[in-house]
Amino acid sequence: MGLIRLLLACSVVSVHVLGAGGLVGGKLAVQAFFIISGYLISYVLVEARAYSSKRSFWINRALRLFPLYWMVAFLTLLALLLAGSSTGVTALFQEMPMAAKIIVSLTNFTIVGQDQVFFMSVQDSDLAYTANFKITEVPLFQVLLVPQAWTLSLEIMFYILAPYLVHNKTRVIVAFCLSLLLKGALLYLGFGLQEPWDYRFFPTELTFFMLGVMSHQFVAPRMQQLRRRNSRSLLLTAVSIVSIVILAYPVIPIYDQIKSVLLFCILGVFLPLLFDFQRRYRFDDFLGHLSYPIYIWHILVMNTWRTLTEGAGLSQHADMVAILFCTVLVSWAGLHMVDAPIQKIRSKFRVSENKRPE
Repeated sequence: MGLIRLLLACSVVSVHVLGAGGLVGGKLAVQAFFIISGYLISYVLVEARAYSSKRSFWINRALRLFPLYWMVAFLTLLALLLAGSSTGVTALFQEMPMAAKIIVSLTNFTIVGQDQVFFMSVQDSDLAYTANFKITEVPLFQVLLVPQAWTLSLEIMFYILAPYLVHNKTRVIVAFCLSLLLKGALLYLGFGLQEPWDYRFFPTELTFFMLGVMSHQFVAPRMQQLRRRNSRSLLLTAVSIVSIVILAYPVIPIYDQIKSVLLFCILGVFLPLLFDFQRRYRFDDFLGHLSYPIYIWHILVMNTWRTLTEGAGLSQHADMVAILFCTVLVSWAGLHMVDAPIQKIRSKFRVSENKRPE
């Protein structure tokens, strides 16, 4: 699972660096992350029973997300302040009405609500909800310090709901079906594939989180005999199949909508084996832990790199390789300097110390 998470993170990086779809693209990578998150959260809450209370679970998840996010947000803000009031982001913030300034400032600090920024616009100098966030006097989404962190806002909502849903299989099925029906309704109405409704709308994205939960609660038990073998060849085969699908995704000659459904189905079926692989092999576990820092660091690293190399005439692919290398390096350093100390604090909120990929 660690390698798969890393490939998905690299898919998002490639989209932002190259400005085009890489591997599975940004949208599908984010939704695949939601599926994996659903599996892991169901595991720690239902099977491992790793937390004695909802409060312990929520604190643990907050310690996973916020320290690194705050570091990246602070460094981004510092860079903007050093650049002065002439920078685009600073100028945009000054043009916002007061209500927008308050909301953007709060979401930049708390993460919560960053997805909602994509449903807001400024019309006639007033803040309003909109069906198209790009039609606005001031593009609010451009003032998010860590632009990709809107997905963390959805994750936080998943974490809030999870303790109330995952312990009851009926609730799991109902939540999945209602979310899927809503997604189908948006498609029927003609804007389900348009931004921001295609993958930023929390009620429909719950589909993917619950799909991961169902993979753990319905698929994993039915694969129990197969998983008991825990053979190296079996686990490697599962990882290889999913990795090949992700790497070859752009050239698979199938209609995109069908191809995306197949991707999610393959991921849901193989998740139990991918999970076992990560638990068995420490290197894969390390790659899994590296995926979140890569995801959260890469835009700051990209902007810094391009500022330093402006006018150097680097090719697009050389730019991509350099940014990815620097992002991995910074992420690895962050794991040692930030994540390792935080892990010790997080462990205090768990019931047991069994090795669990989170």
